[in-house]
Amino acid sequence: MTTSAKACTTAIVHVAGGVSFVASAACPDALSQLLAQYVLGRCDDVLWPNAARHVRALLDDGRLTDAIALYFEHTGARWERERLELVTVENGEYWIPDGQRMADAGR
Repeated sequence: MTTSAKACTTAIVHVAGGVSFVASAACPDALSQLLAQYVLGRCDDVLWPNAARHVRALLDDGRLTDAIALYFEHTGARWERERLELVTVENGEYWIPDGQRMADAGR
């Protein structure tokens, strides 16, 4: 019998002290929703006010992936840097878009 597992992507947010957020979803839209909630909850505390306003405006417009990208582009300018890593698992195999990121994270 052959089974086909649906791909699942996990988002891992790394900070200097370790991992600050982990979420997994089978569909990109669901993962974007989870990341957008994380970004919305942190942007006012982590980003400079102008960048935070821009991120919130993108979220309000439903441009979740743009808002997420902008958030991670601007982390580190005010407080500590955050880095987003995406890992996709399908049929027991995993794919990391940039293998060097795992080495940088000390894994």
